[in-house]
Amino acid sequence: SPDALSDKTCGGTRPAAAAAKAAAKAAAAAAAPATITLAKKKNQSLHSGSGNSVLWWGMTEPLAQMRMAGAVWYQGESNWNYAQEYSCSFPAMIHDWRMKFDDPQMMFLFVQLAPSTQLGDFVALRNAQMAALKLPRVGYAVAIDIGDLESPMGSIHPRRKQEVGRRLSLEARRIKYGEKTLVSTGPVLLSANVSAAGTTLV
Repeated sequence: SPDALSDKTCGGTRPAAAAAKAAAKAAAAAAAPATITLAKKKNQSLHSGSGNSVLWWGMTEPLAQMRMAGAVWYQGESNWNYAQEYSCSFPAMIHDWRMKFDDPQMMFLFVQLAPSTQLGDFVALRNAQMAALKLPRVGYAVAIDIGDLESPMGSIHPRRKQEVGRRLSLEARRIKYGEKTLVSTGPVLLSANVSAAGTTLV
């Protein structure tokens, strides 16, 4: 939504930025002359927003009054060359959805992109996706090992969707349903140590 796109705090994941923004806003308000602003109803038609928000107004906002267990986000390929921006806009979007759906605890799951030959290198975008994990109740499924480079339909989306769904379901069971003992993700890098003997990854 336009609110998410204008969120410089990145969904609250960058509090220093939030503090600086609030201070600047307060200073500007103190320096500006008093004005009266008339409330204006937002035109929420598909054609009203900027191009970046068309999908929000047309496909997501109409569902905002519904209650649901959570959301699954499988996207990022078109943002592959804007990883730095994505590391802010992605958590901002999650926070915004939670506010718009009036569910601050909404579970949010995403799929870390599989490799592809159709666009560019997704490494930086995969790292940017992980910024969402700074928010609570966010989980993910890895798809890098089930890439589908030989798919006749193109390599962007692997054909093994059931496996992607199975992995997401493990995270849903952990986050939404409290099954704390199951293994819901693959190995996560904790540290790297470089020495003369070689590099050790933990």
